[in-house]
Amino acid sequence: MKSFSFAVAGALAVVATYPVPALSGDMSPSFYGGVFAGADFFHGVVTDAVPNNYIYDGTRGDVGLLAGIRLNQGDWFYGGEFDASLSFGSDFDQVGAPGCNNAPPTADWCNNQGALHARAIVGRSLGKVDVFAAGGLAAAFLQYDGLNGTESPTLWGYSLGIGAEYHINDKVSLRVEGLHDQFTDHTFSDGYNGAWRQNTVRAGAIFRFN
Repeated sequence: MKSFSFAVAGALAVVATYPVPALSGDMSPSFYGGVFAGADFFHGVVTDAVPNNYIYDGTRGDVGLLAGIRLNQGDWFYGGEFDASLSFGSDFDQVGAPGCNNAPPTADWCNNQGALHARAIVGRSLGKVDVFAAGGLAAAFLQYDGLNGTESPTLWGYSLGIGAEYHINDKVSLRVEGLHDQFTDHTFSDGYNGAWRQNTVRAGAIFRFN
């Protein structure tokens, strides 16, 4: 997490010091939508009453849609963005084998079903390439198989990200981005505690409407 935070700080420093003209004029808004695909690198922990820690590390695919508004002022831009994604791939359990819905007394983080992000974005245009940093709220939809059966908790947390876009023309650009999502712990009905975080790398296409 520290290395990712340093990367975000470094990206902001590059954005702030790049030699481009000063801001001028009124902000000009634009709206956009997009599609993306990538991979989630997750780390989950379930802690029982002993306590024992059961670790879940792995990777799942990620596809989704996004929409946002961007305010342009000179070579700077600011905005807000919302995205929703679905995760896919093999399920996982505490012994590292595919499969869920195990019989008690197994207690497993069992499935990462998808995520939502609502983020603020700030960036700078460097010719045909835009660089940006983003931060805001995140939600993850997971499945847990515990002593009392299957539960589907929603975890809330924060998200930090850095990325870049290459403009093919005035309407279409290609984006690459990395995100770190950190979620609050969750206590299940069987008394066990779950923790979850994930890093996501994704690429997509952005389509501007005006």
